[in-house]
Amino acid sequence: MDRFLTLLDYERFLKTVQTTHKIVPLHEYKMLVENGEKSIAGLRHDIDYSLTFLKGIVKVEQALGVCSTIFLPSFRSNIPQGDEWSYLKSLEEVGFEIGLHYATITEYLTSGFQRTQKEILESSLNRLRKVFNVKGCSSHGDDYAKKYGYVNYLVFKEGADSWRQKEGYEDITAIDVFGLTPNPVPIGELSLADVGLEYEAYLLPMDGYVSDCSKFDYENYVDNLLSMVGPGDNVEILIHPIRWQLSRELLHRSWIFLESDE
Repeated sequence: MDRFLTLLDYERFLKTVQTTHKIVPLHEYKMLVENGEKSIAGLRHDIDYSLTFLKGIVKVEQALGVCSTIFLPSFRSNIPQGDEWSYLKSLEEVGFEIGLHYATITEYLTSGFQRTQKEILESSLNRLRKVFNVKGCSSHGDDYAKKYGYVNYLVFKEGADSWRQKEGYEDITAIDVFGLTPNPVPIGELSLADVGLEYEAYLLPMDGYVSDCSKFDYENYVDNLLSMVGPGDNVEILIHPIRWQLSRELLHRSWIFLESDE
């Protein structure tokens, strides 16, 4: 039988984390960690192509008294749509956080340079801010970024500074994306504050990072994820709702169709 992750697995994962950590949305995580708190787990969901699988995840969280951050994609204009707006607003009203899942550099590269990076970001943020109080964002690791070796948070000064320090590229102000543009792409020209944001998920202070993109055997997947949550550590947890409700075979087919979006 094909083993796959289920909502019961997700419930067990959260319950176990709750025995040692306080699970909160990322804006609250940021505040608590900056105030010196320990054993805080910031929980987030990056939505890449559909909200279909979110409701099951949210039901598990609400049953356990947990709220999370839900990052909505800048690169899909049909999310949210219809009743999804009011559903997400109802979540925000009870403590969930809505943020932006963005691919600004990729959108800049693939749109024929018709808009500046700031215009691309502001357009997506303004759309969400008509309904939600958007404080944070998370960078999308799309296929272009993986193929050409960049990360979308380089659009921000804070992201570019972190990358330069990590890689030792102190003087780099632009990146070459060979095959897509003859000219280097500027990085770090915007601060988070320039577009009214308080944080980027990947740039938050953390002792550990737990993601369901980790390559573990499915039979012991939950236990392996739990082993990444260190006692007393402040950790950020990324959960993709689709990964906990599709069989491995269907998930693989979805990945091919979606070009590895989730």
